[in-house]
Amino acid sequence: MKKKYLFKVIRPNRTSAVVGSYKKYSIKYIKSFETKCILGTLGVFCFTTRNRAQHFIDCDSQRKNYKIIKVFPFGKIIRPKFVSFAFDSKQLDNFYKNLKLKKENVYSFEPGLETVCCPSVMVLE
Repeated sequence: MKKKYLFKVIRPNRTSAVVGSYKKYSIKYIKSFETKCILGTLGVFCFTTRNRAQHFIDCDSQRKNYKIIKVFPFGKIIRPKFVSFAFDSKQLDNFYKNLKLKKENVYSFEPGLETVCCPSVMVLE
């Protein structure tokens, strides 16, 4: 995949969109700084199109104040086969444990083609 900028959904406080309340998995996104993924995870979740990022926000009324920022990816970009549908940090821990063991994951689903992950990003906005 050719590297170009990607789109990242973040909370108003500039932390990870979905896992922002799970401190173990929460990342802060500061403009002009490189942000690395949490070790042992799929990477920093991004979208290849702004429309897909907006769709992600629109799917949940609790995300109405979230924003989309541009980021530049570093490292190998992957399209995950499955992502977590976790509702709490314990479920997210189990998702990654099962992923590592190559076990079936109850709390997972297949993401859209526009969903990608990478080891780190440079925050452009």
